[in-house]
Amino acid sequence: MSVAYQGPHFTLLAFGPEATEALPELPWPAEGAELRRYAVRTGHRIDDEGTLADSTGRLTSIYGITGDTLILIRPDGYVASIITSDWTTAFTAASKAFVPRPPSEACPAPQSAPG
Repeated sequence: MSVAYQGPHFTLLAFGPEATEALPELPWPAEGAELRRYAVRTGHRIDDEGTLADSTGRLTSIYGITGDTLILIRPDGYVASIITSDWTTAFTAASKAFVPRPPSEACPAPQSAPG
């Protein structure tokens, strides 16, 4: 599984049928780091591209998954966000913290105090 996390990209894991259904529809900007999306399924013989097999249930256990969930993982392997409902709104809000902003949306430069 760690191969999915390696590299200069974000990883989005979908657990459960509702999260998996939302996976391809979630917006991610073209600029900045790539987002790789995977549906996580239990079973031993899962050969679909874009699917990770959690045949032992270990991945589900590590993240404490109890229902439909999206987990966004940063390029350094740390969890960026755990989303359990309102897929598009919650994912969009979480992703904004990790993608480049256009200069018009960047924080303004600090101004010096009047002297």
